[in-house]
Amino acid sequence: MDGWDPGVTEEPRQEALSEAAVMEQLEAQLEPLFKDLPNEIPLLLFTRPGKNDLFSSAARFLIRAVREVAPKVTLREFDLGHKTAQQWNIDRSPTLLIDPDHYRIRWLGAPMIVKTSRRRFLTRTVLLATGATYRHLNVPGESRLSGHGVSFCSTCDGPLFKGYVKRDERHRTDIPGIYAAGDVEGGYKQIVTATGQGAEAAMAVFEDLVNPYWKRKEAAA
Repeated sequence: MDGWDPGVTEEPRQEALSEAAVMEQLEAQLEPLFKDLPNEIPLLLFTRPGKNDLFSSAARFLIRAVREVAPKVTLREFDLGHKTAQQWNIDRSPTLLIDPDHYRIRWLGAPMIVKTSRRRFLTRTVLLATGATYRHLNVPGESRLSGHGVSFCSTCDGPLFKGYVKRDERHRTDIPGIYAAGDVEGGYKQIVTATGQGAEAAMAVFEDLVNPYWKRKEAAA
Protein backbone atom coordinates (compact mmCIF):
# COMPACT_ATOMS: atom_id res chain seq x y z
CA MET A 1 0.00 0.00 0.00
CA ASP A 2 1.37 3.39 -0.96
CA GLY A 3 2.75 5.28 2.06
CA TRP A 4 2.32 2.34 4.44
CA ASP A 5 5.19 1.72 6.80
CA PRO A 6 5.19 -1.84 8.20
CA GLY A 7 7.33 -0.69 11.10
CA VAL A 8 4.72 1.76 12.41
CA THR A 9 1.36 0.50 13.64
CA GLU A 10 -1.78 2.62 13.65
CA GLU A 11 -2.14 2.69 17.45
CA PRO A 12 1.18 4.47 18.23
CA ARG A 13 0.49 6.91 15.39
CA GLN A 14 -2.88 7.82 16.90
CA GLU A 15 -1.30 8.21 20.34
CA ALA A 16 1.31 10.58 18.89
CA LEU A 17 -1.38 12.66 17.17
CA SER A 18 -3.42 12.76 20.38
CA GLU A 19 -0.40 13.87 22.41
CA ALA A 20 0.36 16.61 19.88
CA ALA A 21 -3.23 17.87 20.12
CA VAL A 22 -3.11 17.92 23.92
CA MET A 23 0.23 19.75 23.84
CA GLU A 24 -1.15 22.37 21.45
CA GLN A 25 -4.18 22.96 23.66
CA LEU A 26 -2.04 23.13 26.79
CA GLU A 27 0.35 25.64 25.23
CA ALA A 28 -2.59 27.86 24.26
CA GLN A 29 -3.75 27.86 27.90
CA LEU A 30 -0.29 28.49 29.33
CA GLU A 31 0.87 31.22 26.95
CA PRO A 32 -1.10 34.10 28.58
CA LEU A 33 0.39 33.14 31.96
CA PHE A 34 4.05 32.75 31.03
CA LYS A 35 4.87 34.54 27.77
CA ASP A 36 5.83 37.89 29.37
CA LEU A 37 8.03 36.62 32.19
CA PRO A 38 10.59 39.35 33.01
CA ASN A 39 13.16 37.05 34.63
CA GLU A 40 14.48 33.54 34.19
CA ILE A 41 12.72 30.89 36.28
CA PRO A 42 14.79 27.74 36.87
CA LEU A 43 12.98 24.48 37.54
CA LEU A 44 14.67 21.50 39.20
CA LEU A 45 13.04 18.11 38.70
CA PHE A 46 14.14 15.15 40.83
CA THR A 47 13.16 11.64 39.74
CA ARG A 48 14.05 8.00 40.25
CA PRO A 49 13.50 5.49 37.40
CA GLY A 50 10.88 2.93 38.37
CA LYS A 51 9.41 5.12 41.11
CA ASN A 52 6.17 6.97 40.25
CA ASP A 53 7.16 7.08 36.58
CA LEU A 54 3.66 8.16 35.56
CA PHE A 55 3.86 11.31 37.67
CA SER A 56 7.40 12.00 36.44
CA SER A 57 6.22 11.79 32.82
CA ALA A 58 3.31 14.11 33.58
CA ALA A 59 5.69 16.66 35.12
CA ARG A 60 8.00 16.53 32.08
CA PHE A 61 5.02 16.93 29.73
CA LEU A 62 3.75 20.02 31.55
CA ILE A 63 7.19 21.59 31.80
CA ARG A 64 7.81 20.99 28.10
CA ALA A 65 4.56 22.82 27.31
CA VAL A 66 5.56 25.76 29.51
CA ARG A 67 9.01 26.00 27.92
CA GLU A 68 7.49 26.12 24.44
CA VAL A 69 5.77 29.42 25.29
CA ALA A 70 8.27 30.72 27.86
CA PRO A 71 11.96 30.39 26.89
CA LYS A 72 12.96 31.95 30.22
CA VAL A 73 11.75 28.85 32.04
CA THR A 74 14.66 26.41 32.29
CA LEU A 75 14.71 22.80 33.46
CA ARG A 76 17.38 20.61 35.00
CA GLU A 77 16.59 17.03 36.00
CA PHE A 78 18.47 15.08 38.66
CA ASP A 79 18.32 11.58 40.11
CA LEU A 80 17.39 11.30 43.79
CA GLY A 81 20.93 10.13 44.47
CA HIS A 82 22.50 13.32 43.09
CA LYS A 83 24.17 15.72 45.51
CA THR A 84 21.72 18.45 44.46
CA ALA A 85 18.88 16.32 45.83
CA GLN A 86 20.74 16.10 49.14
CA GLN A 87 21.33 19.86 49.10
CA TRP A 88 17.58 20.54 48.94
CA ASN A 89 16.58 17.57 51.12
CA ILE A 90 14.70 15.80 48.33
CA ASP A 91 13.73 12.19 48.99
CA ARG A 92 10.57 11.72 46.91
CA SER A 93 10.15 11.08 43.18
CA PRO A 94 9.03 13.15 41.44
CA THR A 95 9.69 16.46 43.18
CA LEU A 96 9.75 19.76 41.29
CA LEU A 97 11.40 22.84 42.81
CA ILE A 98 10.38 26.23 41.41
CA ASP A 99 13.25 28.72 41.51
CA PRO A 100 14.45 27.37 44.87
CA ASP A 101 16.91 30.23 45.43
CA HIS A 102 14.00 32.68 45.66
CA TYR A 103 10.88 30.63 46.47
CA ARG A 104 10.10 27.69 48.72
CA ILE A 105 7.56 25.88 46.58
CA ARG A 106 7.89 22.22 45.71
CA TRP A 107 5.46 20.13 43.67
CA LEU A 108 4.96 16.48 44.57
CA GLY A 109 2.25 15.76 42.00
CA ALA A 110 -0.47 16.50 44.55
CA PRO A 111 -0.62 17.97 47.09
CA MET A 112 1.90 20.84 46.97
CA ILE A 113 4.36 21.84 49.68
CA VAL A 114 4.93 25.55 50.31
CA LYS A 115 7.78 26.41 52.68
CA THR A 116 8.05 29.77 54.41
CA SER A 117 10.61 31.10 56.86
CA ARG A 118 8.37 29.93 59.72
CA ARG A 119 6.84 26.60 58.74
CA ARG A 120 5.87 24.14 56.00
CA PHE A 121 2.39 23.97 54.46
CA LEU A 122 0.88 20.95 52.69
CA THR A 123 -1.86 22.23 50.39
CA ARG A 124 -4.05 21.35 47.43
CA THR A 125 -4.38 24.97 46.24
CA VAL A 126 -2.28 28.16 46.01
CA LEU A 127 -3.65 31.72 45.89
CA LEU A 128 -1.25 34.12 44.16
CA ALA A 129 -1.47 37.51 45.90
CA THR A 130 2.08 38.75 45.41
CA GLY A 131 1.13 42.30 44.47
CA ALA A 132 3.01 44.17 41.76
CA THR A 133 5.94 46.52 41.40
CA TYR A 134 6.07 49.79 39.52
CA ARG A 135 7.26 49.63 35.94
CA HIS A 136 10.29 51.88 35.62
CA LEU A 137 11.38 53.46 32.34
CA ASN A 138 15.04 53.74 33.44
CA VAL A 139 15.30 57.25 32.04
CA PRO A 140 17.73 59.81 33.46
CA GLY A 141 16.43 61.42 36.65
CA GLU A 142 13.61 58.94 37.20
CA SER A 143 14.86 57.68 40.56
CA ARG A 144 16.13 61.07 41.72
CA LEU A 145 12.83 62.79 41.00
CA SER A 146 10.60 60.02 42.31
CA GLY A 147 8.13 61.72 44.68
CA HIS A 148 9.15 65.13 43.34
CA GLY A 149 7.08 65.29 40.21
CA VAL A 150 7.62 61.72 39.05
CA SER A 151 4.96 59.39 40.48
CA PHE A 152 3.72 55.85 40.01
CA CYS A 153 -0.04 56.10 40.31
CA SER A 154 -1.78 52.76 39.84
CA THR A 155 -5.23 54.41 39.81
CA CYS A 156 -4.18 56.75 36.99
CA ASP A 157 -1.80 54.57 35.02
CA GLY A 158 -3.06 51.06 35.71
CA PRO A 159 -5.54 50.82 32.78
CA LEU A 160 -2.67 51.45 30.35
CA PHE A 161 -1.03 48.15 31.24
CA LYS A 162 -2.08 44.58 30.58
CA GLY A 163 -2.99 42.30 33.49
CA TYR A 164 -0.25 39.91 34.62
CA VAL A 165 -2.31 36.76 35.34
CA LYS A 166 -5.27 35.56 33.31
CA ARG A 167 -8.18 34.35 35.44
CA ASP A 168 -11.94 33.93 35.34
CA GLU A 169 -14.60 35.77 37.37
CA ARG A 170 -13.91 33.49 40.36
CA HIS A 171 -10.16 34.28 40.27
CA ARG A 172 -9.32 30.80 38.93
CA THR A 173 -6.33 30.59 36.61
CA ASP A 174 -6.05 28.07 33.78
CA ILE A 175 -4.25 25.67 36.15
CA PRO A 176 -6.59 23.82 38.54
CA GLY A 177 -5.80 24.71 42.15
CA ILE A 178 -4.00 27.98 41.34
CA TYR A 179 -5.85 31.25 42.01
CA ALA A 180 -4.93 34.94 41.76
CA ALA A 181 -6.15 38.15 43.40
CA GLY A 182 -5.11 41.77 43.75
CA ASP A 183 -2.43 43.66 41.86
CA VAL A 184 -0.91 40.49 40.40
CA GLU A 185 -3.96 40.35 38.11
CA GLY A 186 -2.95 43.69 36.56
CA GLY A 187 -4.97 46.84 35.99
CA TYR A 188 -5.34 49.39 38.77
CA LYS A 189 -5.98 48.44 42.39
CA GLN A 190 -6.42 50.17 45.71
CA ILE A 191 -5.99 48.42 49.04
CA VAL A 192 -9.72 48.02 49.62
CA THR A 193 -10.20 46.60 46.12
CA ALA A 194 -7.35 44.11 46.46
CA THR A 195 -8.63 43.05 49.89
CA GLY A 196 -12.11 42.43 48.49
CA GLN A 197 -10.70 40.38 45.64
CA GLY A 198 -8.69 38.33 48.13
CA ALA A 199 -11.91 37.53 50.00
CA GLU A 200 -13.64 36.56 46.75
CA ALA A 201 -10.77 34.28 45.77
CA ALA A 202 -10.71 32.69 49.25
CA MET A 203 -14.41 31.84 48.94
CA ALA A 204 -13.79 30.31 45.51
CA VAL A 205 -10.96 28.21 46.95
CA PHE A 206 -13.20 26.96 49.75
CA GLU A 207 -16.07 26.08 47.40
CA ASP A 208 -13.76 24.35 44.92
CA LEU A 209 -12.14 22.25 47.62
CA VAL A 210 -15.59 21.01 48.63
CA ASN A 211 -16.73 20.48 45.04
CA PRO A 212 -13.79 20.83 42.57
CA TYR A 213 -14.92 22.51 39.36
CA TRP A 214 -12.31 20.67 37.28
CA LYS A 215 -13.88 17.35 38.25
CA ARG A 216 -17.29 18.63 37.17
CA LYS A 217 -15.83 19.58 33.80
CA GLU A 218 -14.26 16.13 33.42
CA ALA A 219 -17.57 14.45 34.26
CA ALA A 220 -19.44 16.63 31.76
CA ALA A 221 -16.91 15.79 29.05
